[in-house]
Amino acid sequence: PVLEATPSECEEIRALPALESALAAALKKQALEKLTTDTVSNASWIVQAAERVLIPGSEPLKEIRKLFEVAEAADHHSASGDHRALRLVIEKEESSAARAILLSRSVRLLHRVAQASLDGGDATESILLLAEIPPETRTDVTRKLAADALVKLQGGVAPLLALESSKVLELAIWVEESDAGVKEILVGLFANRALEAVRKNDGAEASRAFVEVVKRRPDPNDLNDELRFQFAMGADGGSARAFSLGRVEELKRTGALTLSRKFRLLTQGYFGWFVPLLFIVSFCTLIVSLSLLATRRVSGSFRVPIPSLSGIRSKLNSRASKRNDPGYLAPTEKSDEYSELLSYFGLEDSSSEAQIKKAYRSAIKAYHPDHFTSGTPESEAAADKFRRMQDAYDRIMQIRSSWFGGRYDRG
Repeated sequence: PVLEATPSECEEIRALPALESALAAALKKQALEKLTTDTVSNASWIVQAAERVLIPGSEPLKEIRKLFEVAEAADHHSASGDHRALRLVIEKEESSAARAILLSRSVRLLHRVAQASLDGGDATESILLLAEIPPETRTDVTRKLAADALVKLQGGVAPLLALESSKVLELAIWVEESDAGVKEILVGLFANRALEAVRKNDGAEASRAFVEVVKRRPDPNDLNDELRFQFAMGADGGSARAFSLGRVEELKRTGALTLSRKFRLLTQGYFGWFVPLLFIVSFCTLIVSLSLLATRRVSGSFRVPIPSLSGIRSKLNSRASKRNDPGYLAPTEKSDEYSELLSYFGLEDSSSEAQIKKAYRSAIKAYHPDHFTSGTPESEAAADKFRRMQDAYDRIMQIRSSWFGGRYDRG
């Protein structure tokens, strides 16, 4: 209706301060609502109406024109994707109405840039951008983008750095309130953050992060117990050690401190250093003892004995005397030794082993010393003959065993 008013009607409105003031308030409200949700071009009719009915140069008209100027400046930054410049503009703006317009356009810009970062694989940058959105201006789009970014943030150092920001942490908790799937993601992120804090010797931060883990994953829980054990194994000293000692006490109370865990913690000095040192000394003593024993065996009883020169000479003399013994049937130069030994039993080279054994048994029975009266010349001759037969048989068997693995074939 204002746009359709004639110039004279507009003059009448300006002449009535109460009516002009009411129209100014209504137009300003319309401008604020449209500029926070719509484009400048779609809301341009508002500034046109204000210029028709409001007194030129009046404060209400200046305020409405400023809202449009702010919206156009915000659109300029949005077109270039410069969300940091837009953020500076918002920080400098004192008018609450202008800030509202800037914030609404800033939220849309941050959504767009965060989505681009997420599509480009930089979930950390995306979640940091979304964390800049004030809580009162967040929308369902903010929630969805933040949930997607948290899903991609699992694992690695980037989420630990992102969670250092209190704004990111507050945003993650806000998303968790309406998305149950984010809870497990946050448990993992807080657990990693606590482990990293222990490695940095920051017991206070580790405690805060672990509280968030237990809040989302209540005890008793085996995963929480394993996390406590990892704290204890990763703490080197200082506040992290004090924090880990508390977690070890919790493992004791819940009965989750198994024998293997207790032994590994013992090596880390959690139950005093006397027992680990005693174990190390005992182990070193055992190693030294085994080394000495091995050295003694090599240089002592396990050494191959080297015969002396006198012993070698004694054995050679013994063998020489045996060869000179007439009872030893050594081969002659004119006859084959094997044939000569067989002829001693009345056998030939072609005789089998069974025939040789049979002839040998018959001969020793005939000349066995038991068949003769001891002390007589006949008994002495028989004993000599008996011994020669034994020597001959042994030599025959020795020769046969040396031929083709004991198989003999004179053919």
